[in-house]
Amino acid sequence: TMSADEELSGILAMLEALNRSLALYPEGFPAQFRNGAGDGGLCFLLVAHIDSSYGVVGCTYESLDWQYIALDVRPTYSLDSIICHEIWHATENHIRSRDDTALPMDEWDALNPEGFSYYGDATKTDPAQQWILYSGSPEDIHFVDSYACVARTEDRARIMEYFMTHEDEAQILIQSPFIRQKLQ
Repeated sequence: TMSADEELSGILAMLEALNRSLALYPEGFPAQFRNGAGDGGLCFLLVAHIDSSYGVVGCTYESLDWQYIALDVRPTYSLDSIICHEIWHATENHIRSRDDTALPMDEWDALNPEGFSYYGDATKTDPAQQWILYSGSPEDIHFVDSYACVARTEDRARIMEYFMTHEDEAQILIQSPFIRQKLQ
């Protein structure tokens, strides 16, 4: 559905964002995704649409030794954020493929408000959630936003996205003892 000019513009913008985003990571970071033979790794797929009921603009999945990151080239905003968010998903997938006990659910859940349960459905987020950024004092923040309340994986990806690409918000988030512990 994109014109040739729109497609070219979207691809160029995404490639520029990839260049900026990858520069945020330590030298050699992408290489650690490869297997012992040097195969596999990160594979970025630039696409014109990701079919979803809630406006997905990036998604990550794994297959054998590859972490595939599909990025919709149509958005003109927050490209660096989208990329860092998806790189965290790839990182978490890679960590879990090596050690499925590395991110214990019970320890993570202990950092959430008492009685809280992740929504489990991205179409049912609550933007009025009381424990998110800008909803109260920084000391009471447990989540970046309501999308972080969907699942543990989204909670972690949102934290990494904000600390990698949103300096002003990160300065507020780091004041939360819960966010600091989640980062650790």
